[in-house]
Amino acid sequence: MLLALGAVAADWPQYRGPNGLGASSETGWRATEPKRLWEVKPGAGFGAVTVAGERVFLVAAGARSNNAETVFCLDATTGKELWSYSYGQTLGRPRSPASCTPAVVDGLVYAYGSGAVLSCLEAATGKLVWTRDLANELNAAPTPYGYCASPLIVAGVVVVPVMLGPGRPQAAGGAYPYTGGVLIGYNAKTGKELWRMTEGCSPWSTPTAGMLDGKLTIVHLTGSAVLGIEPATGKLLWNYNHKEPVRDQRCYSIASSPLIVGDKVIAPTHISSLGTLGLRVRDGKPELLWNGPRQSWYQTPAAWHDLLLLPQGGSSLLACDLATGKQKWATGDLARSGGTTELGEIPETEGIDAVRRPLRQPRAGEASHSGPGGISGGSFIVAHGHVLLVNARGDLIIAKLTADGYEPLANLKALGPDSVHWRNQTYPVLSGGRVFCRNNGSLVCFELRPQR
Repeated sequence: MLLALGAVAADWPQYRGPNGLGASSETGWRATEPKRLWEVKPGAGFGAVTVAGERVFLVAAGARSNNAETVFCLDATTGKELWSYSYGQTLGRPRSPASCTPAVVDGLVYAYGSGAVLSCLEAATGKLVWTRDLANELNAAPTPYGYCASPLIVAGVVVVPVMLGPGRPQAAGGAYPYTGGVLIGYNAKTGKELWRMTEGCSPWSTPTAGMLDGKLTIVHLTGSAVLGIEPATGKLLWNYNHKEPVRDQRCYSIASSPLIVGDKVIAPTHISSLGTLGLRVRDGKPELLWNGPRQSWYQTPAAWHDLLLLPQGGSSLLACDLATGKQKWATGDLARSGGTTELGEIPETEGIDAVRRPLRQPRAGEASHSGPGGISGGSFIVAHGHVLLVNARGDLIIAKLTADGYEPLANLKALGPDSVHWRNQTYPVLSGGRVFCRNNGSLVCFELRPQR
């Protein structure tokens, strides 16, 4: 279901694309010999770009002030800046830079700052339409990693998670546990608050929306539950609570997002014993269909036909059957030569160059921040039977998907290695025959259109 009304097939208007699946149906582009068009350096940020027509939108933490973030609008053909809008934040900037992917719907741009500032701008001019500083209004809690979720626009409502209560300041050195999280829905045109859903939330996981059980439904992950919410009212429709006794509170943090694929909800968890959940909602009740392989806790999976592609950290992919959750095939670490990872080793990620160290398996009830291959980057989308992945080294890999694996078609240097260990975490975006690749510093555009 296309949630961003008025978007054309080539547009990529929100986080994870038109349907929140990390998938593009765009055709007519070539998978080999991409042409490098332009590169800009807008500032630090992990959020992906969005594209509407010939305009590209992104958020970055620039040097205009120490707590400011900036929304940029660029020309898709040249990378030229068309306008920018900067906003300060009461909470300041946390340990991580801007992580929001802006949404572009009905001529308006929405951005959610790492300091809990929600802004609505005119897409044509960058003029401010309305803003809500949730740190001032609601006493939003600080988090070391900031507010990483992107705004969801559905049925005229802007939905964002907000943490209330004391929170965990950066000096505390951790991001969890939290209490008092809420989802809030605002009128997309006016910014008026419409509802609050108080069952809990994650400040890092972006909600998604689609048709389930005959109803338009928002689905959100809290770290211990999967929630179904009515967009118009914020009413809780259902709650699948997977909380279980654990020794490590990190198990209840989650940064990846759910998928709605047909009548199924794909819900990643941070808990090794649960892995990824496949749910179905019938008669207002969620039921567990399967729990399959564990995935990286901060990257979101993608679906293509009967395949579910799970990010495994360290630029690795695992494909499983969408109906059963059973593994079909897996890659090694695609940031390594030959795309393989030796058993019992993962990349160390505290420096620019990966080194090897023994892999300690997590104990029972303990969180793991990655799947096989570590946490050193890599993110991807699916596009018309192909996977487009930026690995930890900043290479753009284009490969054809098959039932038994993938067939590499192109591998080129897109971005340089970043100076932080969460380098090259941002998924590429395909729109209008162009692919946009970003890391914590640069945005690069390649043309994939056929030769004329």
